[in-house]
Amino acid sequence: MSKLQAIIADAVKSVQAEINEVTAKAVEATAKATTVEAPKAAITTGALKGFGADAERIAELGYIIKAVRGDLNEKEVSDLDTRFKAIGVTGDIAKLLPTGFTGTMMRDIQAALKVAALFPYKEVTPGQYDSIALNGITAFLVSEATDGTDAAEAYTTMIYLVKKVMALVRKSYEALDDSLVSLAEEVRLGIISAIANGIEAAVVNGDDTATHMDAGIAANSPLKAFKGVRKLALAKQTKDAGGAALTEAGWLTVLSSAQELGGLYLDDAQSSQGKVVLIVPQNVYNQLRMLPSFLTKDKAAGNATLFGAPVDAIFGIPVVMSSYIPTAVNAAGVIDAVGANNTKATAVLVNRDYFKLYSTGATLMETDKNIVNQSVIFSGTARVGFNGVFDRVDSNPTAVDATRKTAVAIINIAKI
Repeated sequence: MSKLQAIIADAVKSVQAEINEVTAKAVEATAKATTVEAPKAAITTGALKGFGADAERIAELGYIIKAVRGDLNEKEVSDLDTRFKAIGVTGDIAKLLPTGFTGTMMRDIQAALKVAALFPYKEVTPGQYDSIALNGITAFLVSEATDGTDAAEAYTTMIYLVKKVMALVRKSYEALDDSLVSLAEEVRLGIISAIANGIEAAVVNGDDTATHMDAGIAANSPLKAFKGVRKLALAKQTKDAGGAALTEAGWLTVLSSAQELGGLYLDDAQSSQGKVVLIVPQNVYNQLRMLPSFLTKDKAAGNATLFGAPVDAIFGIPVVMSSYIPTAVNAAGVIDAVGANNTKATAVLVNRDYFKLYSTGATLMETDKNIVNQSVIFSGTARVGFNGVFDRVDSNPTAVDATRKTAVAIINIAKI
């Protein structure tokens, strides 16, 4: 019996290479449709991953070209080979290219974020839950041989919900034939930029209620994906700046008042740990940097050569300028349908630890051919979500918890 087993083992061993080759082709065939190269699980060589994101981005370009062309021509192989060698990668290009996307798209999207990057990021499963503490464990004084007092510990359950953001681009066969690698790179970067801009805009100005807080927002705008920091802050607490031009003392008073309104979420104990940030539009930033304390850097650097110096922080609170916060709103802090009412500015003071940005699944870039007009369709998608940790409880995921003032909107700021 043992002799028979040995004969069988030798026979299997002799054809193992052929078995592996057929299996690999079968796996790749199931991962690709006839005309659509949909990214599946990333499969790259260990050597390629070892060279980091730059190598993976080049591999993505190669994958996009193969998805469009079906294979690589000599010019494309040469171009990719030059790119790989420029960063120290050598080897057979065909073997280095993945059969699925490498995952750098989400990293590149994150690198393009500014305000959204302030908040903790997490990859999740849709419908996943987190337990958020409402009341912690409390210590009490107790007498000898006396039962202790139970802590009023309580938790809420936050649910992760995501929405899909898509960017769609069409290129003619002629355009691709003339310069496929350059166009593939342009399309990839353009889709990354488009998705990043959509996420950034939604994190700042998003509102998923039936009627968006700002006038003129289209139904398919990323700004309808979820409630952003501006909407959440307006729903939690506002500080009225009075509508008149503020002096330096006035600005400090307004900011101090906003901190006090935020209570334990925005006080100096939180700001000293770098958790609190002030997000402002360009016109508010311009007002701040023209205040006497920011006109020069003589106190900080010794040589006063700058007029209108950068505003890094106020009261130790970092100031972040966002081009996505509207520069013209009404006194209530939203864009009015009547343009003449949009004569004010707004800003948001927020504790970034109490908000979450998250995504699920792979960030995909796919291609398909339209033979009717001889064009190739590129689509990029990301499934993302954002919310305050107290503002998406599983029992009522659309409600805003106004009792926990993790963000405060400063409204009715003079627009000068």
